[in-house]
Amino acid sequence: MSSTGADEVQLFVYGTLTEESVVEHLLGRPVESIAARLEGYRRVEEPGRYAFIEPAADDSLAGRVLTGISAEELAVLDAYEDEGELYHRRGVNVQTDAGEVSCQTYVGVRERVLSLPRS
Repeated sequence: MSSTGADEVQLFVYGTLTEESVVEHLLGRPVESIAARLEGYRRVEEPGRYAFIEPAADDSLAGRVLTGISAEELAVLDAYEDEGELYHRRGVNVQTDAGEVSCQTYVGVRERVLSLPRS
């Protein structure tokens, strides 16, 4: 995995942001990513609703870590995920083939995400 600069963020993603084409469309460039597993959370996905994660002590989920995300790019992704309303960005540690990685992820606000039909 490439190293990131001091002003760059690594972001664990588990939904539409795992799709390279979506990330490239949003950020205007391809983004390197690596497979990862987040322990202590579970993915919630109800029919017709957006997926989100929430704490769950005995659970885990697979996803990807987007590497080398700049502050400007993070602001774009925050807007896409409606950070602060539907999701809150939190620091987490994930497991990769290279070991533990500290990164950010979007944790859903259950009542808000489930009240919004998927478009």
